[in-house]
Amino acid sequence: MLDGERFLYHSVLSQYINAGLLDPLEVCHRAERAYYEGHAPINAAEGFIRQIIGWREYVRGIYWMKMPDYTSENFLDADRPLPEFYWSGKTDMACMAAAIRQTRDEAYAHHIQRLMLTGNFAMLAGVNPHGGA
Repeated sequence: MLDGERFLYHSVLSQYINAGLLDPLEVCHRAERAYYEGHAPINAAEGFIRQIIGWREYVRGIYWMKMPDYTSENFLDADRPLPEFYWSGKTDMACMAAAIRQTRDEAYAHHIQRLMLTGNFAMLAGVNPHGGA
């Protein structure tokens, strides 16, 4: 997360890859080419490619392996309802407020905001992933 930067790096491409408008392998080849042409440092190209091929395909494989029952799992037996501030963004936690506000304003939040902020907060708070107690 970077304050004032609402759209960052590879996560903006995800919706286009997921919808089939961009080919993940072609996107990775373009990143590789950017490195070889001196437009991107090796750590940026490698990290980008690892995210697209590695993590994205890993998660896709988990969905294929565990569906359709995966959506009804509650492994940690969480039982709390989702806090109201997830809808309003009204909280003193600045990072949560910013992530929720961006989601409301743009219908988009970077995966770090979604997973590491709102997702981990919900897990640590014991929020039921299905919305109820």
